[in-house]
Amino acid sequence: MFIYDYSKNVLKTFKINDLNFMACLSVYVDRVRELPPYDKSDFMIGFEIDEQLLPGFGMFSTDVLVFIGKESPFIQGQLQRIVWQKIKSKYFPSGMEGKYFKDSEYSKGDSYKYETGDLQYFAQDLVKNNSVFARRLLVMDRRTKNKVYEAVYTRDLAPFGRQWTGRLFKNKPKVIFGFEYISFGCESIELLKSSEEAIRIHCDNRH
Repeated sequence: MFIYDYSKNVLKTFKINDLNFMACLSVYVDRVRELPPYDKSDFMIGFEIDEQLLPGFGMFSTDVLVFIGKESPFIQGQLQRIVWQKIKSKYFPSGMEGKYFKDSEYSKGDSYKYETGDLQYFAQDLVKNNSVFARRLLVMDRRTKNKVYEAVYTRDLAPFGRQWTGRLFKNKPKVIFGFEYISFGCESIELLKSSEEAIRIHCDNRH
C-alpha cells in the first residue's frame, strides 16, 4: 500500500500482509431501529494503520491518495498548487463561446491566469443573476499558442487556491484537479491530454 500526501510530498509504504483488515459499522446506521444482520454497504471497510505511523497526516487527510499494488504509481515533488493571478477579462483567450453554453446568457466575471513551464492556465467565472454559475478553464501551450485542454465546471465550485497541476502519475500526462467539491464520492483527476480518460478516485464519502 502506498499513501501519498501530495501537499507535503510525503510517501508512506506498507506491506498489506502486515496490516489488519477491518470493517466498522457506519455511524449513519441507526443501531436502535436497524438490527442485525446488517448489509455490507452499512460497513466502512479497509485496513487499520496506527496513526503513529502516519505523522503529520491528521484525521482528515484531504490531500492524500492511496494505491494498492506492487509499485508506487506516484511521481514525487512534481505537483504544484496553482497560484492564480487576477487579470482583466479581455486577456482571457476566446474560443469557448457557444460550445458549452450560449454566451448571451452569462456575463464574464473574474478572470485568472497561472503559468508554469510551457503551459498557461486561464480560469474565468461565468455569472448569471449576480451569482457565479460556472467556471471555465483553458490551458494553452505558451510556445505554440495551441489549446491543450479546456473544461467548464458547473457544480459545487471549489474556491481558487485549491487547484493542483503537474506530474503526479508515472507514464501519464500532466494532471489538473481541484475545481469542484463533490458531495458524494470523490473528484476525478483530469489528464491534460484529450485522448486520456480522467482517473477516477474510489472513496467512502458517505454523510
